[in-house]
Amino acid sequence: MQLLRTSNQDEQFVALTRQLDDELRQRYGELQDLYTPHNRLDCIDTALLGVVEGQAVACGCFKWLDGQRAEVKRMFVHPQWRRRGYSEQLLRALESWALELGAQQLLLETGRRQPEAIALYQKLGFTPIDGYGPYVSLGNSLCMAKSLAE
Repeated sequence: MQLLRTSNQDEQFVALTRQLDDELRQRYGELQDLYTPHNRLDCIDTALLGVVEGQAVACGCFKWLDGQRAEVKRMFVHPQWRRRGYSEQLLRALESWALELGAQQLLLETGRRQPEAIALYQKLGFTPIDGYGPYVSLGNSLCMAKSLAE
């Protein structure tokens, strides 16, 4: 998989995140309405597209929370391209990029009904933390963090 740096306004990124939203809606139903506002992002230029055979099959991005912490958002691999290690490759690239730009810590939020995502994040060294920001009062959220400092 080739990784391309882009913005979250890229048409291919937008198309993949729409598929992500559809999948989350199927998994969580109306509960997803509580999360939709937190998945809308201002224009950011720290997005990645995973491209295979000329087709965008994966995406992810991060946004800055403050000068040292960034939040991983919108991680998705198209169902036909899963179980090939692309999500791990994508997340490692996001970590490297965030570190390159000065991040000391990455945070993320995922849903408790996403065991495959939770397993990926744990495998790559993310550990559970208390809810932060808009996720403090959302009981379905599992928040995690990883230090990027050597």
